[in-house]
Amino acid sequence: MQRFFWIFSLVVFFSFDYARKEYKFPKEIPSPDEILKETAEKLNNCNSINYRHQRDYFTGDQHILLDGYSFIDFNSIDTIVRLKYQIKSEEEEFFFNGTETFTINRKEKTLKINDKPIPYNIEGGSFFYNSIVSLRRTLPLIIEDKSIDKKLKDTAVNNNGYYLISFSLYKKTLNPFGGYSPVTQNRTFTFQLLIDQ
Repeated sequence: MQRFFWIFSLVVFFSFDYARKEYKFPKEIPSPDEILKETAEKLNNCNSINYRHQRDYFTGDQHILLDGYSFIDFNSIDTIVRLKYQIKSEEEEFFFNGTETFTINRKEKTLKINDKPIPYNIEGGSFFYNSIVSLRRTLPLIIEDKSIDKKLKDTAVNNNGYYLISFSLYKKTLNPFGGYSPVTQNRTFTFQLLIDQ
């Protein structure tokens, strides 16, 4: 059986305390599910979110780096992806207003409009792989599934406390717009979440 390990790291910041001089680890550490539940609640209470998304991966022998700024509005009533978005990368901008997608390619000086987008072929969709959107919609499934082994470590970065939660998915990975995507190969995908304490 071939095993493939893929690491996904996401930093989720919910509170900052810059006044701390030295970080002291808590005496009692909650369970991974408790921390994930609290994180899911905070993400689900967001009406909109703005963040930088970086995705670094290989396809065949080609190295691809996606880097862009995303604005996501979760108040959309559309049935396509249940959100509106604007994503800006170095060469392109992607917009979805709930019914149509717009793509501006600054390098080619083009504007493309799609008035019949579908989730699996939506413009800018690559920025949703392993994104906050994907995590927001899939965390409840991950928490519910007791067959998913979740590990927790307490750590500090720049003198700030974080929980490092890791979990693995066998023969499936996170779907860009929530839920799971099946994988036919015998692969295990390992995800790591760094969550602010």
